[in-house]
Amino acid sequence: PAGPAGVLAAALGRLADGLGGAGVAAYGAAPPSDRLRRRSVAGPDAATRWPALLDLGTAPSALAALREGREVGGPQVGGLPPEARRVPARAAGVLAGALAVALPSGGAPGAEEREALAAVAGVLAIWLRNDELFAGIGGRVRALDRQVRELRAVAEITRAVARSLDEDEVRRVLVAEARRFAGADRVALLIPGDGGGPLPVAVDPPGRPAPGGRLAATVAASGAPRAEE
Repeated sequence: PAGPAGVLAAALGRLADGLGGAGVAAYGAAPPSDRLRRRSVAGPDAATRWPALLDLGTAPSALAALREGREVGGPQVGGLPPEARRVPARAAGVLAGALAVALPSGGAPGAEEREALAAVAGVLAIWLRNDELFAGIGGRVRALDRQVRELRAVAEITRAVARSLDEDEVRRVLVAEARRFAGADRVALLIPGDGGGPLPVAVDPPGRPAPGGRLAATVAASGAPRAEE
């Protein structure tokens, strides 16, 4: 597999093979801070062996050890195999996650195995920090994209008003830009009719039925947006 998730999965697969077919799971911090969420697994029965979420609040001594950078064994936490060891994945001195491993022998890892676990835990810590960074950047990019689309729609509507005295043309531009900005299937501009009911004066795409007609009077009276059930 390609991408960041593929890099982590490949690292865990190599670790599991190098440890003679061990079971391995990578966990990352999830709110609240004493919970860890499974991010990737490798080894025998990987899909069912490791719980999706670890609540280390039920084992405060284990949580404290991980935060201090120490490997811990039992007690069993949140469905982990009883023989599982947890190796901290720390970034800049802060617990970012943990690597859980169950050796085929069921015992504790030796010196060489601990060295391999520490190396992969380091990779996991970097991966988790990068994943968090990319998620934050992605959120800011989406917010910026929305602002750009909003400004573009407002500018187009302003140009239509400035260059045309044709009310129908302005209405057509208004609903077209609103639909493009919202990514909606249909958008309609409705005004109160002579009988008090909503009267569609522009719909995009043209020729389609106007959505939300029964709510138009309520929205117009309240001045607050509402979603049609």
